[in-house]
Amino acid sequence: MKKNFEEGACTVRIHVSCIHLKMGENGRGGNWRNSFYGGIPSEAGRLNRLQILNMSYNSLEGEIPVNLSHCSNLKNLDLQYNRLVQQIPSELGSLSKLEILSLANNQLSGRTELIFPGVFPPSLYNLSLLTYIALTGNNFSGNLKPDLGIALPNLQILWIGGNQFTGTIPASLSNASDFQELDIPSNNFTGTIPISFGNLQNLQWLGASYNQLGGTIPDLSNLKGIQYLDLSHNNLSGQIPSYMVNFPVLKILNLSFNNLEGEVPIEGVFRNASAVEVEGNSALCGGIQELHLHACPIQGSKKHRKHVAFKLILAIGIPAFCLTLLSLISLYRLRKSKKRCLPVSSFGRLYHKISYEELLNVTDGFSLRNLIGSGNFGSVYKGKLGPVETTVAVKVLNLQKQGASKSFVAECEALKEHPTSKPR
Repeated sequence: MKKNFEEGACTVRIHVSCIHLKMGENGRGGNWRNSFYGGIPSEAGRLNRLQILNMSYNSLEGEIPVNLSHCSNLKNLDLQYNRLVQQIPSELGSLSKLEILSLANNQLSGRTELIFPGVFPPSLYNLSLLTYIALTGNNFSGNLKPDLGIALPNLQILWIGGNQFTGTIPASLSNASDFQELDIPSNNFTGTIPISFGNLQNLQWLGASYNQLGGTIPDLSNLKGIQYLDLSHNNLSGQIPSYMVNFPVLKILNLSFNNLEGEVPIEGVFRNASAVEVEGNSALCGGIQELHLHACPIQGSKKHRKHVAFKLILAIGIPAFCLTLLSLISLYRLRKSKKRCLPVSSFGRLYHKISYEELLNVTDGFSLRNLIGSGNFGSVYKGKLGPVETTVAVKVLNLQKQGASKSFVAECEALKEHPTSKPR
């Protein structure tokens, strides 16, 4: 393989069998850097066996050559950190083997449909093998396609911060089962953090700062591999989820400048003030001392309210209980006394009740011919009562006589002691 690369204008004279062409620094750990300038040579499109094209960290200008789409075996296209402009050629949608597309920190522009296919150009929808997309620090705008995660099921890393993207974060990203990193800061995303992100068990990096995201933080408790979580400078509300103390490998947690409220936990990552940022949330309280938050008066007032409520219950409950108990005792004693002292009239319940009018009739108006005797307290008359004309004696008390009532009660008590007595 021959080359005539040197600092200055970029020219290419490479054998067409070239597989790897690296003219820049590897942005993910490499240690070489060049200073080429000018445009990307169109001759690069002749390298039909080329698999890796790395021209990152240079000063290349102009547009991305359309004929790069002729490199049908290309898997890695890295042009980050240059001065490239205009749009991404739709012809690149024919690179069906492309796995890595790194165009970060250029001056590229265009609506998102040019990258994440919508109505135009549909050819980019063929890049289903993409695992890594880096478009950070350009001038892209528009909405991300809602079914992005379905169109790119192998996607693992998506870095698109520092653009002008709008709309909501595609919930379909959870369809990419091996999704590991999402970095979307400094855009204009709205809506909420998708609930489906809780299913991304391999997610390690979630950076969404400086957007306009609202709502509460959803259930992300299954993200056991999360190491970096930055949701700062948004409009998030509610409390800090308690499950965050259980993230075993979380190293950076930034929730600053939102509208969060309530008590900051003190376990897990919250023990380390250098790993946690929560300032700019005026309604937060508690936490470890190093966070310099005010104490949580809400908890104190709750305890006070519980204490007052307990005293109130005692003050009302005890007298009410005593009053109820006394009422029950009085009712019990009243019923017991009624059983012991039955009224005189209860004796009559064993016999047929007879009206005064009947007595008057059977004695012919208490006539003298029916008088059978008299005493100190009254007179006794005979009569025939009922359909079988039972002979009865009717005593008429003279209540004006002192002791008449007592005499009547005594006679009733005597009858109680002799139940076999019957009227004649």
